[in-house]
Amino acid sequence: MNHKKNMIKLFEKVSYRHNLWTVYSDFLEMSAITLSNSVDFINRSKREKRYMDVIAAYSKEEGAIFPKLFAELVMALEEETSDVLGEIFMELQLGNKWKGQFFTPIHISKAMGAMTIENIDTVIKEKGFITVSEPSAGGGSTIIGLALALKDKGYNYHILLIVTAVDLDIKAVHMCYIQLSLLGIPAIVLHGNTLSMKMYEEWKTPFYVLGGWQFRKQKKPKKKIDFQVKENGQMAMF
Repeated sequence: MNHKKNMIKLFEKVSYRHNLWTVYSDFLEMSAITLSNSVDFINRSKREKRYMDVIAAYSKEEGAIFPKLFAELVMALEEETSDVLGEIFMELQLGNKWKGQFFTPIHISKAMGAMTIENIDTVIKEKGFITVSEPSAGGGSTIIGLALALKDKGYNYHILLIVTAVDLDIKAVHMCYIQLSLLGIPAIVLHGNTLSMKMYEEWKTPFYVLGGWQFRKQKKPKKKIDFQVKENGQMAMF
C-alpha cells in the first residue's frame, strides 16, 4: 500500500474548501502538538488551546480526515524510514509557497551521514553516545539520513543519538519534530535563528523526554567529541 499517495489524496480532499498550503500547515502543527502533549506537561495547556483554535476552522467531516492523515504518516514511516513529509511537500508542489524551499533527497542525506560516521566506534567508546547539531533542520532529512547510516553499521540510534535541531521556519520545525518523534530519535527541535541565537520555542521528542536525555547528556565525556552541520550543509565531527 502506498501511504504517501493516500496522504496526498486526503490532503486534496480537505483542500476542496480550504487552501492546500493552509491544510498542509495545519496538519503539521496539530500533529506536532499531539505528539508534544503526550510528554510535555509544561506546554500542554497552551498547545492544546492552539490545537482547538486550528481545528475550529474545519467542519466535523474535514476534521476527521486529519487523524487519518496522521495514521498514514505513521505507516509510511514504518514502511520506509525517509523524509516522508518533505517528499509530500514537493509532490504537492508547495515549494513556491515556502520561499522556494526544497528538501534534500534521503539518499543524499544517508550518503552524507555515512561519510560522517567513519570513526563512530571511537566516538561511542569515548562518550557513550553521539550528539548532533543541525542549524538548518528543514524536515529533518539530514538527521534521518545519519540515523539510517548508524543503523547500517549495526548501531541503535534510539539510544546512541542525541539531536539538537534548529530552524527559523516554524513549519520546518513542525516537520522535523514530527518525523524525529515518530522515528524514535531523541531530540530537541528549536524554533529560532541560528545566526542570532535567538530562540522562540522548543519541542522535545518523546524519546528525548522518556529516555532521560536532559540528564544523561550532562555527563561529561573523557574527551569532547561532537557532530555539527557546517554552513555548507555537511555534518562534521570534532
